[in-house]
Amino acid sequence: MGLKYNLSVIVRHPLDVLVNDVGVDAIASATKRNLEGVAFAPYYGCQIVRPERGFDDCEFPSTMDTLFQRLGARAVYFPLKTRCCGGMLMTTFPDVCLQLVKDLLECAAENGAQCILTTCHLCQVNVEAYQKQVNKKFGTSYQIPVMYFTQLLGVALGCSEKALGLDKNLIPWRAPIPVLAA
Repeated sequence: MGLKYNLSVIVRHPLDVLVNDVGVDAIASATKRNLEGVAFAPYYGCQIVRPERGFDDCEFPSTMDTLFQRLGARAVYFPLKTRCCGGMLMTTFPDVCLQLVKDLLECAAENGAQCILTTCHLCQVNVEAYQKQVNKKFGTSYQIPVMYFTQLLGVALGCSEKALGLDKNLIPWRAPIPVLAA
């Protein structure tokens, strides 16, 4: 077909751009709401740090922790922050994936997280959408909101619930701080 690509585009994660180009201080100075009272589990997932991307530690990333703690939120102890959620295994090996998701939910709950923030949309789907199946399989009762990190960032920046798509999340976020309705 004669197709060629010169590999000139550098693909970066939005968290990298926000933290390293915009800057945590600049973001903090633009906030409209302090996130005090929000306890979150910082879930990076397995893809953001592999292969080494260079903007965070691949074994114990902390850029999301740093950003949201600067905005007033509290990162709970979450040693599974780079553990795989199972990704697409949910379609081929659901029992394996449900166990992985259960482990993540259990760790977040045991450490007092009110929500799980993720840097990966597939992780968000797996950890949020399959909580009902996890509860049925393991006899648990998890109802932990899972948000893409930009959703909570938008809360801090004063965006409305509708603009952030919080009304589209499967498990509603019971915010300890007010979120604009419109």
